[in-house]
Amino acid sequence: MPGCDTSFSERYHKLSNPGIYRAITALMLLAPGTPMLFQGQEFAASSPFFFFADHAPDLGHQVNRGRREFLKQFPNLALPEMQAAIPEPTDPTTFARCKLDLSERHKHSEIYALHRDLLHLRRQDPVLHAQRPGGVDGAVLGLETFVLRFFGGNGDDRLLVVNLGPNLHLDPAPEPLLAPPPHMLWETLWSSEDPRYGGLGTTSLETEENWQIPGHAAVVLRPLYAQEGTHA
Repeated sequence: MPGCDTSFSERYHKLSNPGIYRAITALMLLAPGTPMLFQGQEFAASSPFFFFADHAPDLGHQVNRGRREFLKQFPNLALPEMQAAIPEPTDPTTFARCKLDLSERHKHSEIYALHRDLLHLRRQDPVLHAQRPGGVDGAVLGLETFVLRFFGGNGDDRLLVVNLGPNLHLDPAPEPLLAPPPHMLWETLWSSEDPRYGGLGTTSLETEENWQIPGHAAVVLRPLYAQEGTHA
């Protein structure tokens, strides 16, 4: 997931619902493969990232003209008022507006903590860290909801449940990937709705009324041996 769009370089956290952005960030940082962070993405940088260049005047003029012609392939960016709003690549202020403000690591501490904790979880959790071939499977649970199951040894699996839509009640819940290992229940290991990240908290996904999946959230589950008298 790149950190900004391709028109006026707005950061994606400004273009998305906060809960959805946290959920997508969890998917990016925990899914198999090498996550790629755009500079400043880890602390929700407020600075845009415009196309800029440092060329001699003649070449700079050609670059500016070519940039505008290239963007005309997008119908909205071909409009005269949009063409006039495109920053000049060779204008020094275009570059200056892109500089990162590292103090935003503290000002935006919630999103910075989100990235820090997810990277720590990816590195320290033995199942999420394994990244072995065939070690993950996935299934769609609803129009905007899906699950990834990371397979560990002896049933020590992990679930990553991602819901980009509203609250979802699964009853019944026939998806085999949701089934816990024998004699075990799922417990929450991590949630994008933790108050540390600006969330509203997460109750248990498995309930007496089957699965209750919170909206605009991502939750990581791990197996826990069921206590006597509980349902496994």
